[in-house]
Amino acid sequence: ACDVGRHYLCVAARSTGGVVGSTGERAGSAQRCLALHVLPDALPQFRAPAPEERIEVYMGREARREVAVAVLEPAKEVTLTADGLPPGAALDAPFLPPEGCDASGACYWRARELVWRAGWEQGGLEQRVCFHAADPLSGCEPPGQPAAASVCVVVAVARCVYALQAEQSLQEVAALFRTDWLNLYALNPALTTPDRL
Repeated sequence: ACDVGRHYLCVAARSTGGVVGSTGERAGSAQRCLALHVLPDALPQFRAPAPEERIEVYMGREARREVAVAVLEPAKEVTLTADGLPPGAALDAPFLPPEGCDASGACYWRARELVWRAGWEQGGLEQRVCFHAADPLSGCEPPGQPAAASVCVVVAVARCVYALQAEQSLQEVAALFRTDWLNLYALNPALTTPDRL
């Protein structure tokens, strides 16, 4: 059963022994009361990425972006998933980022990383990706609360920008893009020699 709402707990100590004093009263303490406010079970709240954020990546370079939610309870189990991931992108293993309270009072976090190395053929790709955070139902959810919190972003691969890999030659990059090294060399004035990249 869920006891959401304000509750009071009052206690007083009383002796179980015999009568004390001339008045015939038992020994004890004054009554003390404690007010408890039981909150409904809230969904995890996304802290990263921001809603509708644009995440820019480059062909050939591994990109990592934290996906993090705040929870109010340290033992809360949270499942972080994504849909709409581009080919080759994945969510890394869950981890616990360093604790620290934010302005809302949330002090406990759950996170995963979006990991992706966009391929040479994905230049110019723009794709909407949605992340979802769900926790097991406790029976204390407010009426109408959705099954999961969600945030969506746009993942965009820069067009005509390729991050060279270690030991990669201009000829190898040209072959990826079905051109010759002379065209690449001419399009990249920052290159001083074609054999040293």
